[in-house]
Amino acid sequence: MVAHQHCLACRRKLGGFFCDERDVLECDLRALQRTLGDRIFGAQVECFVVPCRVELLSGGFGLAEAVD
Repeated sequence: MVAHQHCLACRRKLGGFFCDERDVLECDLRALQRTLGDRIFGAQVECFVVPCRVELLSGGFGLAEAVD
């Protein structure tokens, strides 16, 4: 699953510009993690979020953060 912050299409899907985008994406990733773990015996599924860091002078992204 790949999504990106501030995407108009993602915002529409998630319910508009006032939702907490990261919480929704992490919830989706946890559900995907459970589904894959249940369907693929013995599979270890790890999910990560790579946050957009608009506060950086050059913009860019932070380090990958594991989704628990």
